[in-house]
Amino acid sequence: MFDRVNVGESCWASTAQLPTFGRLDRSLDVDLIVIGSGVTGITTAHLAKQAGLRVALLEADRCGSGQTGRSTAHLTAVTDVPLTRLIERIGAARARAIWEAGFAAITRIRAEIRDARIHCDFAWVRGCLHAPHGVPGVQARAALAQEAAAAHTLGIDAAYVDAVPGLGGPGVWFDGQARLHPLRYVSVLLDRIDGDGSGVYESTHVDAIDQVDDTVIVSAAGHRVTARYLVVATHVPLPFARFEDDGPQPLVNVSTSYVISGTAPAGPVDEGIYWEHRDAAYEYLRIDRTDRDGAPDLVIFGGVDHAGDEPAAPAERFARLERRLAQRLPGVRIERRWSGTIVDSIDGRPLIGEVRPGVFVATGFGGNGMTYGTLAGMMAVDAARGVTSPWADLFDVRRQGGLPGPWERAPDARAVC
Repeated sequence: MFDRVNVGESCWASTAQLPTFGRLDRSLDVDLIVIGSGVTGITTAHLAKQAGLRVALLEADRCGSGQTGRSTAHLTAVTDVPLTRLIERIGAARARAIWEAGFAAITRIRAEIRDARIHCDFAWVRGCLHAPHGVPGVQARAALAQEAAAAHTLGIDAAYVDAVPGLGGPGVWFDGQARLHPLRYVSVLLDRIDGDGSGVYESTHVDAIDQVDDTVIVSAAGHRVTARYLVVATHVPLPFARFEDDGPQPLVNVSTSYVISGTAPAGPVDEGIYWEHRDAAYEYLRIDRTDRDGAPDLVIFGGVDHAGDEPAAPAERFARLERRLAQRLPGVRIERRWSGTIVDSIDGRPLIGEVRPGVFVATGFGGNGMTYGTLAGMMAVDAARGVTSPWADLFDVRRQGGLPGPWERAPDARAVC
């Protein structure tokens, strides 16, 4: 069975065609340099150009070839950290602000899709936190009921149910979540960046970053690109984006998550996006239902994460996912298997902001890469324009409570997909 499916390529890669761009072939002077062409980098460059800035988007490989193309593309304000835990850590007002930030990003995505008429299978769906596999029913019901109560305290529309259709255990439904085809979405934004003083450069490896007074200097492909502002949008920040006098910075956890996709007859599990309710590595499921009579559901299922220093054993991990999915959806036909890199912060909040004046980084998105990557692009363009984002303090990369040290994987990394 393992050799009858595509291994390594995501379910999005074969159904989207991204524009191509040449290698950097000259030195440039622009307003903003963006390194990395996933959803964060592309969103940043796109919004910056809309704001009238000249942008150079630099990509070491092909645009969209990194983690965005491996995403399960959940668009959600539901955080990896349970709401009850968030409220304990930072208070109700700030927990509510994190939720609002997620919805602001989803709203921005929806606006871009509407304005540019992007055909990317966007749909509003429900999200569901459900009982984890192997957790006793009484314990799961109590925890999920508390999560629903916490949501109501924050003014979030949530509904507790004793039995999630098709899954059987208790859960909490959240309205107003969404999903899309990530590469079809970013391909249109990407196509609108090049030209009028802005450019996209592929196969352009960044060799060094320096800063002299108010000017950032990026050395890449034998040339120099200068600007007054730099956004490092590389998922795991580049080690040389750190400066000696930057002081303590938070650690990040880097893990690998495994994903399978295929089709299944439309069945008892409703269309939507699903996560196990647990403050650790969890399984996640996406069900896309078409409007065509008799058409099968698209199914994406992932989990079995491991930290970077753990044995990978991908064949075994994919097999475990297949067994778990077959229990939920009898008749599922697996067509693709792939893996992706997950980065999260110690406190579970994204790290978005300036490491020093003129240098902006964005990482630690956990399982909400499309949502927080879009939010990071919005915040980066605000910062480049000298505008203070309403969420700057929430996601400050140098916030109090971050652990001191360089940008690297924590020794006791916990996988959160």
